[in-house]
Amino acid sequence: MSDISSTPPDCDPVVVVTDEPDTADIDGIGAGAVHPRSSGTLPQATADTSNATPQADTNPSPAEPLPWYSKQRFFLAVYLSYLFPRDMIYQWEWNPYNYFRKWVGRETGHNFSRHKGNYPIPLYATCFCWLGAFLGIAIPAILDQYVFAVRDTPLLIGSFGATAVLLYGAQQSPLAQPKNVLLGHTLAALIGVTCYTAMGKQWYSAALAVSLTIVAMLLFTCVHPPGGATALIAVLGPEPIHRAGYLYVATVLFGMTLMVGVACVVNNIPKAPHTRYPRYWF
Repeated sequence: MSDISSTPPDCDPVVVVTDEPDTADIDGIGAGAVHPRSSGTLPQATADTSNATPQADTNPSPAEPLPWYSKQRFFLAVYLSYLFPRDMIYQWEWNPYNYFRKWVGRETGHNFSRHKGNYPIPLYATCFCWLGAFLGIAIPAILDQYVFAVRDTPLLIGSFGATAVLLYGAQQSPLAQPKNVLLGHTLAALIGVTCYTAMGKQWYSAALAVSLTIVAMLLFTCVHPPGGATALIAVLGPEPIHRAGYLYVATVLFGMTLMVGVACVVNNIPKAPHTRYPRYWF
């Protein structure tokens, strides 16, 4: 700032440059204003943003969705990690004591009375289970007798009875869910017909059909115990099933679709949580 000092009258004024700022003109405060160091209110300083570090964005833009092939590779990696676990928890049981101890079971002795299977469901829910099982078998039986019998293609087979127990008596079981029922029976029928077509009605074709069905259901996560009977019937069943060939797969899938539909309608009528169906579809 410049300051004009007092000079003689006959001389020109001398301008003296000092480094001390004028305390009366800081941050745009003119003469007569309240000094910043006084008891007045301090002025708000203006931040110099010319050399400031840029701040991170607090609201980042949403990440772009992964392409479809990345999702497929991720699913495949997770699927393979389950097939080939690294922790090696699946190994041979070499200890005879531990091996035979498994035969006893963990819910026997003093603990068996607390098993959830020992307690019946309410009677009104049991009545709807009966109704579902009756309709679930009656509808395919009527179609089998009056429609499919004319075409010499059976619709109702023995494994449908085992499926009815799961669909209408154990609705909350993972084995009774639609994916397990539909896909399990379809794979079983397909494998059974293939084994019969390739090897005929032999003991090894029957054993191979059931064993391959179990492996396929495990790989596709659709285990359904009555599917083993479906595969066995395709090999050792009556002659009309053998003549049907791969049409047997379509009739089994059609019959299972009818039974699952009846289960969805009847099982959800009561408000009891025991009969709610399905828990999931896929």
